[in-house]
Amino acid sequence: EDLSFCKNLSVLYLYDNRISEITNLNYATNLTHLYLQNNCISYIENLRSLKKLEKLYLGGNYIAVIEGLEGLEELRELHVESQKLPLGEKLLFDPRTLRSLA
Repeated sequence: EDLSFCKNLSVLYLYDNRISEITNLNYATNLTHLYLQNNCISYIENLRSLKKLEKLYLGGNYIAVIEGLEGLEELRELHVESQKLPLGEKLLFDPRTLRSLA
């Protein structure tokens, strides 16, 4: 739902909510910690406005490719463990994202 009135929001817990898309976070420019574990997320998207994001928790989703994190220069921790991938599929890193995380 709409949390845009929370301009100074710095930590957001959204784990275990059956979320399938990352949306409606453009207002959260002061967000430093985002917890999205154990949802139904397949793609990392719509995080570019979170310039202050330091910790991102995405474990236990359906993400096959780590991408879309370019520009998150403050990101210090990325948790992507235990993705629910089809048998034989491996977690991959997009080269652009890998360079920006380095």
